[in-house]
Amino acid sequence: MSNRLLDVMDKAQKNRWCTSMWCTTCGNIYAREAISSIEDLQAQLESIDPRRMVSYEKWCDVLRLAAFDNFLIIDWNRVLDAWYDYAAEDITFLDHIFFYIIGRYPVKEEIFKKWERLAVSKALKSENLSLIESIIRVLGEKTAQHKELLELAFEKRGTSKLINDALIKANLN
Repeated sequence: MSNRLLDVMDKAQKNRWCTSMWCTTCGNIYAREAISSIEDLQAQLESIDPRRMVSYEKWCDVLRLAAFDNFLIIDWNRVLDAWYDYAAEDITFLDHIFFYIIGRYPVKEEIFKKWERLAVSKALKSENLSLIESIIRVLGEKTAQHKELLELAFEKRGTSKLINDALIKANLN
């Protein structure tokens, strides 16, 4: 059985639809119309195979549009539970979901903490600059609760303007 959100991602890629979140030229009309035609978006999100999803070039853009336009009806707790195991395997997926979904939409504290622990653990092991930046931007001053991560961020700030800017914005300089 096909996943309707994957079908939208496929059409967006094949037809070169604009999926840029804040496009003021076209407003992503084709992608947004296709997403809005999915009657059971919650079920589609929960059942999507993240491995297949990330195979699409603009998967994150389409996901962000779906999340933004449907934030009142999506239970991200259930979706994040379904995606957790894959996030432990794919650091880019983890980074994008932590920053664009967990950092922006309401989730239960237990789900947030579970993903936070995973993100921090992966950031420390990989020293992935994008994930470190995402964690700082999502946690803000609470990043200081993760001393090892904060030390790593201070170490990397000289070579990463984005980490330096995130630290400044979080009042962690």
